[in-house]
Amino acid sequence: MQLMHRTLAALLLTAGLAAFAQTGFAAEGAAQGQPPAPVVVAQAKGGMVRPTTEFVGTIYFPEVSEVASEIEGRVTDLYFEEGGHVKKGQQLVRMNADLLSKDLAAAEAEYEQILADLENARKDFSRKSELYEKGTISGSSYDEAKFTAQALDRQASSKLAEAERLRIKLSKVRVPAPFDGVVLEKKIDRGEWLSPGTPVATVARDDYVDVVVNVPEKVLALVRPGDTAAVRALGRNFEGRVFAVIPQGDVATRTFPVKLRVRNTGFLAQGMEARARLPIAEAVSSVLVPRDAVISARGTLVVWTVAEGKAVAVPVEVLAYEGLQAAVTGQGLTEGASVVVKGNERLMPGQAVAPTPQRDAKGK
Repeated sequence: MQLMHRTLAALLLTAGLAAFAQTGFAAEGAAQGQPPAPVVVAQAKGGMVRPTTEFVGTIYFPEVSEVASEIEGRVTDLYFEEGGHVKKGQQLVRMNADLLSKDLAAAEAEYEQILADLENARKDFSRKSELYEKGTISGSSYDEAKFTAQALDRQASSKLAEAERLRIKLSKVRVPAPFDGVVLEKKIDRGEWLSPGTPVATVARDDYVDVVVNVPEKVLALVRPGDTAAVRALGRNFEGRVFAVIPQGDVATRTFPVKLRVRNTGFLAQGMEARARLPIAEAVSSVLVPRDAVISARGTLVVWTVAEGKAVAVPVEVLAYEGLQAAVTGQGLTEGASVVVKGNERLMPGQAVAPTPQRDAKGK
């Protein structure tokens, strides 16, 4: 199948070259009398790349939380709206705290009273211990004082724990956001009574998004977690990273989910379409040229080269894109060839050109 694909591609390239040459004969004659066209050129490089193809997928938020109340209470204030962004720890809801505050005050007062009773009981026990050692009181009186002090000590610990529980419960009247994100749905309004576990809002983490694509089994063997892949959505290019390859496929289609994580710059939302380029074969030898060198001419992908001061069109097949480079194959296109990266839109076959080397990022 792969051999047939390569053969068909070669035939298409040959046909494209022939058609391009035929339509360019008249233009070539007209171009002979023109002054050399200024163009910017870069040097083609050799390399090993994996052929890729585009798969259509869907965007999902990586985390979606049904934020819920931990305690019961009446909603007094809301601090969010649907579609609004929230920060981690930001207060979303406030509930009435009057009853809890009273319960806490009562527990603290009871705790202080128990501490006072405990202090008296300890003093009484200390006195009776001395009398018991002298033999002036019975053992039952000694035991009663001892057990009374111990019981009050346990009561104090219990009441302190109750007061601490009420303090924690009082802190729960404010429902916070679990992470930075966007509110997808508001589930309550002011005045409603909440029970423990009642959802108040649906919040989605949106600093990253997941692109899920379904690929055939032959592609599944070529994709590994950590691989990078080009992703396109909303007409914009993003870099995605494979973070999950799910080994459970659809029996009907024999496809398997692959998840890519993409940093969200504020434009991507759940449910959008995204296209990811993933490998479809092992690495093959190819020629690497700048993306700008590949243009469409009369329905054929073409790379313009410079040979003996003249423009030569080479129909190519794009195997993969690697950043700002394109891996291509084409008859006569070899490593070290001068390819036109600027000014190639108006060239004619055989047209004289005045090439200028492309400057790098440092201006050299």
